[in-house]
Amino acid sequence: MGGGDYNLSMEFDASSANYNDYVELKIKIGEENNPIPNLYGVAFSIKFNYPEVIKESSISVSYANSIFGQTNDFLKIVKPLLNPSKGRIDFALSRYDHLPLLDISGEVLTIRFIIEDNIDGFVSQTDYNLNAQFEDVVCVENWGNNIDLIQNQDNLTMTQTNSIWNPSISDDGVNFYPNPVKDLLHIELKDQSTIQKIKAYNSLGQIIFESYEDVKEISTKDWNEGIFLLEIWDYKDQKHLIKVLKQ
Repeated sequence: MGGGDYNLSMEFDASSANYNDYVELKIKIGEENNPIPNLYGVAFSIKFNYPEVIKESSISVSYANSIFGQTNDFLKIVKPLLNPSKGRIDFALSRYDHLPLLDISGEVLTIRFIIEDNIDGFVSQTDYNLNAQFEDVVCVENWGNNIDLIQNQDNLTMTQTNSIWNPSISDDGVNFYPNPVKDLLHIELKDQSTIQKIKAYNSLGQIIFESYEDVKEISTKDWNEGIFLLEIWDYKDQKHLIKVLKQ
């Protein structure tokens, strides 16, 4: 959370959501009882901890109620999740007429997107939070002075009440648990045969774990939050794939 005199806030339109739900995230600046005296422009990024569940093609931004005015009154720059693994959407707004907004507070924009299960059927029976927070915030007055902002964050609980998938068993010949995992992942082949090799990849495709032994446990304590792909080879050199959610 950043320190300052005025608020930059975000709020989901609901406290929880299921897959295929459309959700909104409103961004507001200032407050009615504490408006910003002189606002020329603002730039910020919004970082998501699980960008994999955001359907990138569904992302839209509305300025219908923006304090900056009608859409042709101001310059707006949006860089959406061009690389979803980074989990960021970047924004920058300022008025074309170069005139400041005086004693202003209210909505800056609204982001809309669909929550999806885009990780090959992975559905957890445990609820988890989609967290959004601000990064790289810059806010300026019309004469170039920076405005310090108090920044908040918000969470959306992803509920899996309709799931019938067993998170401890893979459909590809591997037992693994718990999933989601925090510190230690247990793995074994269903036929009790020997594991010859294991590789784990993060969402960037980087190998973050590799073993050529009959591993039964993997420490995930130092893994970042997100989705990980594990390749597991049995004694017949057959490869099995599982996906794990690290919390």
